[in-house]
Amino acid sequence: MQGTRRIGGFRRLGVLVVLGSLGLAAAGCTDGATGVADPEAARTFVAQLTRVSVGMAAMNGAEVAGGIQAMLRAGQLAVGPADGKTTAGHVVLTSAPFAGSGVCVAAVCDLMSYRASILLEENFLIDGSITRTADLTTFGFKYNESGKFSTAHWDFDGRLVTTGARIDAVFHVHGLSSDDVTWDLVIQVEEAVIDAVGCPTSGTLESDVRYLDNGGPRPDDPGRSPSFEINGSVELGPGCGLP
Repeated sequence: MQGTRRIGGFRRLGVLVVLGSLGLAAAGCTDGATGVADPEAARTFVAQLTRVSVGMAAMNGAEVAGGIQAMLRAGQLAVGPADGKTTAGHVVLTSAPFAGSGVCVAAVCDLMSYRASILLEENFLIDGSITRTADLTTFGFKYNESGKFSTAHWDFDGRLVTTGARIDAVFHVHGLSSDDVTWDLVIQVEEAVIDAVGCPTSGTLESDVRYLDNGGPRPDDPGRSPSFEINGSVELGPGCGLP
């Protein structure tokens, strides 16, 4: 593992990060500005990741699907821009449950969850699969959002290694919207120790975010962030941070 340094109070890792001694590498980290961390969102992300892992072990499709939705919501909030503005690249920030579930057979859970908003004429769909082999869980799924005025699509892939009460993970998200916005997120969880009720009591979460608004300034939407590249990390624990 490369050396670390602290910038603005955050622990910054090198361009290539190897998670523990597992050979689980994450590329795509940037040397952008330090973002603003949300410790509760970071802890929630790890707790929900643990929920998915437990659901996979039990082949419980409902728990897996619910954990994935909560993970997506918390992960994108773990580190954000200093201006505190929203970004069009975000997955819809809804806490309302999606309909549908996961179907789990022989260590693989296939997801097909959706949510429709008649009032806003929008549809949201999570589609993909998660596979567990011994201590390794791999993720590959898509999230699509379609509405009256715009559409957006995100690809998610990731790997989770469970070693006793410890988890190490890396996730990458790439998004593209019809209004010419692209969004990339890398989340790394290192040496997170999970307690008996699924809460992270130690470890680190690091997030690197690249948000590119190819349409330039949006005078009609002043609450929207301009393009940015940011990074930051959160020391996990001792509290759980569940919503």
